Amino acid sequence: MKQREISIQKREAEKTALQKLKATGYREQLEIEQIINHFATSISGQTTVEDMLWDVAKNLIGKLGFEECMIYLWNDDKTVLMQKAGYGLKGDMRVEENKNVYHVPKGKGIVGAAAASGKSILVNDTSKDKRYFSADEKIMFSELCVPIVYDNEAMGAINTENSVKNFYTDRHLHILTTIASMLADKIIMIEAQKQTRQKEMEVLRLNKDVATSQLTALRMQMNPHFIFNALNSIQHYILQGNVVEANKYLSRFSKLQRDILHSSSQQFISLEKELEILAAYLELEQYRFGKSFSYKITVHDAIEPVEINIPPMILQPFVENAIWHGLMPLQTERALSIYFSLETDDILLATLRDNGIGRTAAAKLKEDNGENKTGHQSKGMSMVQQRLQLLQQQYDKPFEVSIADITGVNGQVQGKNIYW
Repeated sequence: MKQREISIQKREAEKTALQKLKATGYREQLEIEQIINHFATSISGQTTVEDMLWDVAKNLIGKLGFEECMIYLWNDDKTVLMQKAGYGLKGDMRVEENKNVYHVPKGKGIVGAAAASGKSILVNDTSKDKRYFSADEKIMFSELCVPIVYDNEAMGAINTENSVKNFYTDRHLHILTTIASMLADKIIMIEAQKQTRQKEMEVLRLNKDVATSQLTALRMQMNPHFIFNALNSIQHYILQGNVVEANKYLSRFSKLQRDILHSSSQQFISLEKELEILAAYLELEQYRFGKSFSYKITVHDAIEPVEINIPPMILQPFVENAIWHGLMPLQTERALSIYFSLETDDILLATLRDNGIGRTAAAKLKEDNGENKTGHQSKGMSMVQQRLQLLQQQYDKPFEVSIADITGVNGQVQGKNIYW
């Protein structure tokens, strides 16, 4: 009977011990999962490899009680394992005077061996392992190195050291192996995102360069276009035998052309300079048409023309079109006004208004004169439209123009508005 009681007590003791062992195992497993979950959350939130490695190295010491923790990645030609993060008794590697001393040549030491083999190495007595070496002559007796492996290839290693022999356990190995795997995936993801951003930036840069070249070409095309129209006016005087007036016109035209040639080499010029060129052009046209039209340029008081930059020769084709096709066919008083205001702090609004015959009548007049049989659009206007589209693409800001006829109470066209 007594023996039976002893047997029952023994079984109960074994059962209790097993339950305690299981409970301990569950508790340890829960702790491991909590630690891994902490690192998984931390790693997933990082956006740069450097910040991520420093965060992991620091947290490994705080969460697992390590004395030293270093993380290495290969250099470009895979000849040296570069220590990218390091915390512990040796301090923060970022404040060390000689950081290069902690880099590991290929194949050297326990770190080099783990990176070369792609397998973890746990050494609980470094005094018995010939591979062990200390970069700063501080001897540590336990070392655990886990390679950071992606697609069966080591890209670096997590290495941790302790001054106590037999410090590291399979628990440490399991945690570090899991963290190393998460690091490998995240490093690849960050590098892929970085390459994507670099490619996107390169495409944007190329697009910007192309847009700049196209804008330059369009500006250069506008010079001969303007010169051609001006020479037609000079030819008009010469054909009339009016050499004196031709010389006067040519003198004014030469000065204006010098200003235009200088401005056309620039992406932007001040509004002050553009107003100066525009006024000179309008004076020239007034002279050409015997002062048969009036014009007025107004700038809102809130605008400092010297401080605002706009693309050169962006207004002239619209002004030219308004004079030649809107005002000149008109038999009554002809008037043109240009008003500059600020729509917002960084958007300039230019409004051109004429009291001409309107777009429909002008198009019909061209057709009657045989000028518009192919649906031809003014070359200057067409080039400005292209420039505005490229500028909007290049600077991601509104460079737009809209044209609307002005109608009176009787529905008749009384001119047009052009808004930039």
